[in-house]
Amino acid sequence: MRKCSAAIRPGSPWPARARAPTACAALALRGQARPLAAQLLVVPGLDMARDVAAIEDRGIDYPMLAPADLREIARLCMGASAHRATEVPPSPLRAAELAGLPPTLIAVAGHDPLREEGLAYAHRLEAAGVPTRLLRFDDMFHPFFGFFAHSAAAVRAHDAICRSLSDRLRDRG
Repeated sequence: MRKCSAAIRPGSPWPARARAPTACAALALRGQARPLAAQLLVVPGLDMARDVAAIEDRGIDYPMLAPADLREIARLCMGASAHRATEVPPSPLRAAELAGLPPTLIAVAGHDPLREEGLAYAHRLEAAGVPTRLLRFDDMFHPFFGFFAHSAAAVRAHDAICRSLSDRLRDRG
């Protein structure tokens, strides 16, 4: 937890863009007097040390986020800290313990190379006893959440995510 806590403080050695901010913030704040009400992860990238070659081996054409893009993102985000890509942060999927995290809503897209990371994190959260809701949008691609103004399918996904988050927050009272 210290690594994640250090990552969200000023002066952290981690570049801001390499912190998987929401998931790492939830890890860092677990156990605080005022816990987070929930965390919302939409098409999350949760492992900066991901095996991009394995994604390429699937032979799937992912629109708008190709495996080559993932390599470039890791290079740009990690910079000189690339040797620390397996740590938390920037890779909350690799956290040793997830118990005590806030209820989590994860939305994954079917045509997204990061889909497996979202699914794996959801399963790990559930196994750790964290209330988790997984929303699958099998007909969507990675940046769908930003297209709700232009796509009826993205509007439906956006509305389902917002309803689920609202329900989660309302259930907390």
